[in-house]
This record gives sequence, structure tokens and C-alpha cells, in this order.
Amino acid sequence: MIIFSPIDIFDIAILAFITYEIFIFIKNSRANQMIIGLILIFVFVLLANILNMVGLKWLADQLKNVWLIAFFIIFQHELRSAVNEIGKSNILNFLSKSENLTVIDKLVKATMQLKDRGVGAIIVITKNNVLSHIEETGTKLDSAISEDLISTIFT
Repeated sequence: MIIFSPIDIFDIAILAFITYEIFIFIKNSRANQMIIGLILIFVFVLLANILNMVGLKWLADQLKNVWLIAFFIIFQHELRSAVNEIGKSNILNFLSKSENLTVIDKLVKATMQLKDRGVGAIIVITKNNVLSHIEETGTKLDSAISEDLISTIFT
């Protein structure tokens, strides 16, 4: 009979969480097809080893030294996005309630100004939804949220 200690259970829970997050990240990115391709290559090399295919084993041995580098090159954008998401996570980024309320107050005041002028605006506020496809096509503003900034964007 296998006996699990609390550390083992904690270890399994962490691994399950990491695996889940990786699957969610892959699902929400363009990496699906590349991951499937890498899995197929891995299975192909595994079969070559099992079936003792000398030529394919030699090719796999020659390429194994560059596969790690190729992985980072191929998934550069996805890895950068993943690291960026980790930096944005609630675990590492504690915004105080007063900072959140300040941002909300500025958004409300700006939308009231726009309403008074008869200007429509679509403002999207997300917490966990991935909007990378919209972020990539837009223009990034490196500025603090203010009523004037929001009014200027929509007028």
C-alpha cells in the first residue's frame, strides 16, 4: 500500500495546478499547432528508438542538442506572454483597494464627461480574460489612467 504524506499531496496539487495553467495558456494562444507538432516529433523519435531505426536515431541524437534552443526560439512570444501574465498575477501584484477605487473613480468621471458631450465609448475591463489579440492590434499607452486621457481617446 502506498502512503502519501501531506508534502506529497501538496506536491501533487502544485503539479496539477501548473499543468492546468499550462493547458489554459496553450488553449488561449497560437501555440496549439506547434505543441501538437512537437509532440508528434517526440513520438516519432520515441518510435525510432523502440524500433531501432538507426538513421532516425542518429538524426535525433544530432538534433537533441539544439532542440532546447529551438524550443525557446519557436515559443519566444508565448513564453514572453506567460512571464508577463505571471507578473500581472494577483499573487505577485498587490494593488490596494484605494488604488483600485481611484482607477474606478477616474473611469466613472471620464464616462460621465463623455455622456454629457454625447460621445459613446466602449471600455473593456477584464480580470482573468485573455485579450492579447486585441492588445496586439492596438496602441499601448504608457501612462496613468486619468479623466482627460480617457476623454481624449474617445473624442
